[in-house]
Amino acid sequence: MKNLIFSLLFITGLFFSSGCIKDEQNAPTSLDLSNTATIKGQLKAQLDLLNDTLGLILENAPSGTKVIFKVNASEYILNPEGTYDDLLFETTIGDNGIYSFDIPATTRGISVTIMPVDFIYDQGQRKLQDGHWVSDTPIRKKFTAGSTSVNNIVVGYTKVQDFNYSDQ
Repeated sequence: MKNLIFSLLFITGLFFSSGCIKDEQNAPTSLDLSNTATIKGQLKAQLDLLNDTLGLILENAPSGTKVIFKVNASEYILNPEGTYDDLLFETTIGDNGIYSFDIPATTRGISVTIMPVDFIYDQGQRKLQDGHWVSDTPIRKKFTAGSTSVNNIVVGYTKVQDFNYSDQ
């Protein structure tokens, strides 16, 4: 009986191991970082409602807000076959709301998805009390900008892509 159980376990193990094929995704072994294109822009949001008496005024998004760039690794392969992982690159903005990133590119061009990261901010507001605007009362809000895809980013090219956040 022990031999029968051992034999069945052995055959079952062979069955499962022979039916498995390792599914490796392809990725470039290295990127030529000397061939780049520049993607830059400015991130703005309505962070302070106190200064909107003459119309909508957008302020710079907070310093340190991240911008992520997503490129499928197949964009860097001359003759892609199979499936490829996405490569993620990131940068942050400064006090002026401006980002700039030199992304690896090709002479054939690549497609890039630009994704500004959401942030939480205390939006400056005033309360209406007895028909009068009183006190600065910030309200914590989430700001989102969505993402956009840009195509044909080639070596030496500069793409300007600005984003305006909206509050939730």
